[in-house]
Amino acid sequence: MPSPYAQQRDPALHPPNFVPGAVPRITCDCHVVKAGPWYRSGSAWYRSWHFSPHQPTQLQDGDRITIVGTAFLFRHPSGIRRTSAPELSDQTVIQVRTHPCWLLLADIVGSSELAQRVPPEQLALIIGSWLSDCRKNIEGCGGTINKYLGDGFFSYWRDVPGVGAEVLRTIRQMMAGPEASLEVRYVLHYGKVTMGGAPTMGEESLSGPDVNFLFRIEKVAGGLRLPFLCSDAVPPRLSGTAFQNSGRHPVPGFPGDYEMFTMPVAPGKAAG
Repeated sequence: MPSPYAQQRDPALHPPNFVPGAVPRITCDCHVVKAGPWYRSGSAWYRSWHFSPHQPTQLQDGDRITIVGTAFLFRHPSGIRRTSAPELSDQTVIQVRTHPCWLLLADIVGSSELAQRVPPEQLALIIGSWLSDCRKNIEGCGGTINKYLGDGFFSYWRDVPGVGAEVLRTIRQMMAGPEASLEVRYVLHYGKVTMGGAPTMGEESLSGPDVNFLFRIEKVAGGLRLPFLCSDAVPPRLSGTAFQNSGRHPVPGFPGDYEMFTMPVAPGKAAG
C-alpha cells in the first residue's frame, strides 16, 4: 500500500524546506490553472494557487487557494491526530449496549369502540389524564415511557436490586386508577434489551427478541381477555407474589408454547 506521505520533493508542490515523509498526500477536487511563486512568512513557506474544478491536485498546509476570485488558506498541520478505524468501531460498541430490563406494555381495550361512544374532546381528556397519571407512577419508581402508542404506551425499567417489586406495585396502582371508563390491559416481561443506535424522535432506541416477545404476548392476553398477563420470566424474580398460572400458549413468531401468568385484580377490572 503506498505511503500516505510524500517521499521526495516536487518543486511544484513542496517548499524549499521540504522534509521527505513529513508532508501528507492530500488531494483537492480541483485543477491547477496557475501556481504562484513560493514565498516565506516567518519560518513557514507559502504559495498561491489558482484552480478550475473537477481535477485532483495535491495540497499541503499553508497553501493559498483562489477560487472565483476568493482566496482561501488551506490548513492541515502535520500534528493533527487521525482516528483509526478500530477506534471508531470501539466507539460504536460503546454506544450500543445490552441491559436486562423490565418491559411493560399498556393498551386500552376496545379503543375504537370507545372513540365511537365518547365525544373526541372528552375522550382526549380521559386518555390524556390516564397517560399523565401513568407517567407519574412509572417515572416515580425509576421507569421510562419509551413510546406512546396512541391507545397505550411501552415503558421499561433497567434492572437493579428491588426494582421488580416497584414495577409490580406501580402496575397495581395503575390498574386501580380513577379512570373507570377505561379498560386497560397490562403485559409484563423481563429480558435483555439492546439500547442505543439511532434514536427515534428523541426516544431511546430499544430492540431485541425480548421487546418483540412482549408485543406478541399482548395478543395472547387479548385472546384470554385478561387485564394483566406476564411471561414466565417474571414470577421467579418476584418471589412471594401470588401469580396464577394461565397455561401454556403459542406466541406468534416464536417457536413452541410458553407459560403465562396473571394475578388477582380488583373487582370490575377484568378486561373485555
